[in-house]
Amino acid sequence: LGRLERAWNTLVRRHGMLRAVVEDGHQRVLPDVPPLRIPVADAPAGDATEALAGLRARLSQQVRDPARWPLFAVEAVRYHDADTARTRVGVGLDYLVLDALSITTLYAELNALYTD
Repeated sequence: LGRLERAWNTLVRRHGMLRAVVEDGHQRVLPDVPPLRIPVADAPAGDATEALAGLRARLSQQVRDPARWPLFAVEAVRYHDADTARTRVGVGLDYLVLDALSITTLYAELNALYTD
């Protein structure tokens, strides 16, 4: 996950809207924010399906306080599939600071940074 965190933090530095907050109806881009750390939950053995469903439900239904950074969430679940350890990453984005085109651009840049 270290490589993903580095790529994501590069995006946060590069794109002001990933540092944006909205207070009293006014948008403000924070000049500096702490580095993103991706929390990882370890799924109990044989419980991957429930853990992954919980990750999806949590991120898809999350309502973030627009005055508090970040207005996105990145989380991971580590689980075992047969004899292989796997990690699934979930991303929750707030349409207050990103639109469909921005999200497409964000994921393209994330892919380029991650694979570089």
